[in-house]
Amino acid sequence: DPGRYSAYHCNDLAEQWKEWMTRADYVVQAWPPSTLIPWTPDLHSWFVHNYKAVHQEPGISIFKRITPATGTT
Repeated sequence: DPGRYSAYHCNDLAEQWKEWMTRADYVVQAWPPSTLIPWTPDLHSWFVHNYKAVHQEPGISIFKRITPATGTT
């Protein structure tokens, strides 16, 4: 079933992005939003809880993590 295949890989990729962002201090996003990050409802909810916008202007937004990083030394 192509729908399940796509959803599985989308969720897998979303978890990978979440892992990367869990260790990052900042996320820079160009606008319009890229489809490279699979913004699933869970990933979006997690991002909103863990990051806040610190700079926005036409074409770019910079977000700073507001919760402690994991996986860093």
